[in-house]
Amino acid sequence: MSNTAQLEEKLKICFTQGQWAEAESLCLKLISLNPGRSDFTLKLVKIRAKQERFEESLQTLEPLFNVEPKADLYALKGQILALMGRNDEALKALETALSQGSHNAEVHYLYGLLTLDLGKLNLAWPHLIQAWKLQPENAYFGSVALFHSLAYPKIDDTQRAELYKNWANQYLNPLTPAQSHFKNAPDPKRRLRIGFVSGDFCSHAVNTLLLPLFEKLDRDPFEIFAYAQIFRKRDEKTALFQKLSDHWLEIQNLSSDQVFQIIQSDQIDILIDCSGHTEGERLEVFAKKPAPVQITGFGFVFTTGLKAIDYLFSDPIAIPPERESLFAERILPLPSQLLWYPSSSPIQQLELTPLPCESNGFITFGSGNRLFKLNETVIKLWSKLLKKIPQSRLVLKSKEFDQAWIRQVFQENFASQGISPDRLRFYGKTALTEHLKFYNEIDIALDPFPYNGGITSCEALYMGVPVIVLNDGALRTGPSLLTLTGIPELLAKSPEDYLKIATELANNRDLLRGYRQNLRTQLLNSPVADTQGFVSHVSSALRTAWQTWCHEQRS
Repeated sequence: MSNTAQLEEKLKICFTQGQWAEAESLCLKLISLNPGRSDFTLKLVKIRAKQERFEESLQTLEPLFNVEPKADLYALKGQILALMGRNDEALKALETALSQGSHNAEVHYLYGLLTLDLGKLNLAWPHLIQAWKLQPENAYFGSVALFHSLAYPKIDDTQRAELYKNWANQYLNPLTPAQSHFKNAPDPKRRLRIGFVSGDFCSHAVNTLLLPLFEKLDRDPFEIFAYAQIFRKRDEKTALFQKLSDHWLEIQNLSSDQVFQIIQSDQIDILIDCSGHTEGERLEVFAKKPAPVQITGFGFVFTTGLKAIDYLFSDPIAIPPERESLFAERILPLPSQLLWYPSSSPIQQLELTPLPCESNGFITFGSGNRLFKLNETVIKLWSKLLKKIPQSRLVLKSKEFDQAWIRQVFQENFASQGISPDRLRFYGKTALTEHLKFYNEIDIALDPFPYNGGITSCEALYMGVPVIVLNDGALRTGPSLLTLTGIPELLAKSPEDYLKIATELANNRDLLRGYRQNLRTQLLNSPVADTQGFVSHVSSALRTAWQTWCHEQRS
């Protein structure tokens, strides 16, 4: 065996074992022995990227473009730039790779992912789907596409639900045993072991639902087991969840089979999925059916597609009887699928301010939603609204707006619809109290569609800002919120109705003043802000689900 072949064999072993320092040394020897072989230089690029020496990696890559400017090189450059957070440059490199005919699933996936936050979902979606088609064995690519289908306006609920069910049938439903055997005693009245599986035991929007349960769920009839998929930075909320749990286990480094065995060993009676198709999910564990009763719905209120999950928490406004057939799960009803309340003294002490239009003379619309929800259809409708209300402004807030190039892209998006940059204002990430003060600059909040806002709409109402919602959302969070807070008049039946409601409201200062004064009280007096009522209803729902299982064992 030649010296080059021996070194190559050692290099393969180093790659497999992640021994990057040794791999780099071997690669440099191979380049010295074989100066004409660019494949060794390409390996060196990847090795340095693995070590997070990104600048060196790019410098090593650059000369290869003079030798063979292929799509794969641009793809690799785009991936490295994305890891560095230079997403604007990454997109350009990935676009070049795609224009040169790249069929790399990773390229399509990354391009789709980076495009999501540019208000261009119609562009991003086909690339997410293409990545999934090119790697059909990649369940994660499919799950990401499913999640973002909730914001994609070109498909309806029936098509979305079918995508979810097909995904589950392809990847996870085959893992579900035809019959499951449990040692759990089918006693309908005994103390129950409740397991929560979540990747969000930290500062996260879903905590408005989870924390009250951990704090207030009666420990006489229930015992709480937290299975934490830690992938974000631990913070004070992580410590609080751990303190409030009767049992705490971190599962991020455990396989699905290991987690399955632990949950069965813990004899969990009801296992609750708090992630659905969002980051940190462990749906494969649920597919194996480790607990007699399994429920989803906190943090993600659409079907998982899994036949192993028995129930979905929701409310009859978000999921009326005629929609229930869309879901793989049975609906476990609550008064509200959403829970929001002023959780700290600084928030409770925030004062309502006068309407901004009273002092500046023009109407300000606004949204604090995540940017992937602001698809092309949303931008087009909001632009029409700005044209109908002379001198009106639009304020948008999202952490991505800390980047100047993303602000520029959104200016261009609106400019294409005839809206000049001077009518737009952008804000990036701020602390929660400062974030809520953002609503003091807004007269009317605009809800995106088909993926409604949830927490953002609650925040707006708390600050006295009415929210215009299109009753056409995949999750129907907005319709549920407006109905439960007693303002169904802000719920639009169509895009034309959306414009009509927003226009009439913008021209009625007395009505805006009334909302400013009364919306906070209406929200706080509604089921949406009733933490004790929420916990009580969840407690009853858990007992009902358990009693149903017990009855099924006897029949």
